[in-house]
Parts: sequence; C-alpha cells; structure tokens
Amino acid sequence: MNRGDEIIEQRTFNVTITAEGFVHFKFKPDMFVELEDVLESYEIYKSLTEIKKRKVLIEFSKFTSVSNEGLKFSATSDLDSIAEAIVINTLPQRITARFYTKVNTKNHPVQYFSSKNEAINWLKNI
Repeated sequence: MNRGDEIIEQRTFNVTITAEGFVHFKFKPDMFVELEDVLESYEIYKSLTEIKKRKVLIEFSKFTSVSNEGLKFSATSDLDSIAEAIVINTLPQRITARFYTKVNTKNHPVQYFSSKNEAINWLKNI
C-alpha cells in the first residue's frame, strides 16, 4: 500500500497510510467494535508494516464503543509500533481510555487527544 492511495474498508473501520506515513485507523460512527474487529485491525497493521514499524493514529467517531474483550486484547497485546495517538470524543470514550491506560502493557508511547490535529502534531514530534 502506498501512502494515501488506498483505503482498506472494514465493517467498523477504515485504514489508510497518511502522507506523513502514519497508519490511520478511523472507526465508523455508531459502531460497537467486537474482539473480531480488533483482531482484524491488528492483522491489517501487521500486513502494512512488514518492513518497518510505523506510528499509529486511531480515531474514534462519536458513539463508537469497544467490547470488553476487544479492550482487554488491545490493552494487553503489544502493537509493534513507534507510538499510538488515540483520538476520543465522548465521556464514555474517556472513561474507557482511563481503563486502557491502567492495564496498558505497551512498549511504546500511547497518548490520548480530543482533536485529530493535536494527535498528528504529537506523532510528528515522536
């Protein structure tokens, strides 16, 4: 996949590589993300990063939520990346982010943002 030229569309999210070289996961609005969706996102990331690690931008739309199983897998499985910037929009997403942070076992920095621009700026400076 070349930068910005292809979007991989899945049931709950779309994936692309941005002009900056980030792997961008954008979750669709009003979705309930199951463990299978999370596993699928990890497999797609692995296929896009066979040669080198990348920075990851994860953008949740309003009213998108993740199952407990999906959260637990995400929190305890290490995505082999340089850094993760996660954009969250709602109070329930913030509460979920607090849980994720407490059980997070990542070997790279993970930061939460309320705007996509802030997240991109942070990733650029990592």
